[in-house]
Amino acid sequence: MTKYFSPMVDKYLSHWICQPTWDSMHPKDMERFYIFLKALQRYSKRDWFSELNATLLRAAKDFHPSVEEDLLAKTIGIFLEKAEVVLNYAKAEFPNPVVEMRNPFEVRGLLTTRKYLDRDGNEQTMLSDDEIEEILIKNFGKNWRDTYRKK
Repeated sequence: MTKYFSPMVDKYLSHWICQPTWDSMHPKDMERFYIFLKALQRYSKRDWFSELNATLLRAAKDFHPSVEEDLLAKTIGIFLEKAEVVLNYAKAEFPNPVVEMRNPFEVRGLLTTRKYLDRDGNEQTMLSDDEIEEILIKNFGKNWRDTYRKK
């Protein structure tokens, strides 16, 4: 088998893309695609997303040589859009300490790292220490440090 990724990821890739229905969007084919993405995330040690389009197109051409390249490119584009959604979902921070307000130390840590870019492109802190303290007192009480340190 031609090497596209690591040997393990290539097994998952071929499990999906070798199927005659790989591009049908049928739930079983999509499941194989999603499993391939999970394998790619788990077993790849480098950032491969920038190369995913070219690699998947090469694999599709290898496994489906009778299909026109334009059609393969469009199909791979559709799968890349789905991959981006899935991977962004997987990267989403959950649970979010600021939303759940369960641990003041986690909330404080997250709020102190929040930044934005000003008009000149300089990074600025979103909240001052006093503003963060105000949020913590409002949600956890005036003695939040002592109260939550004991737990």
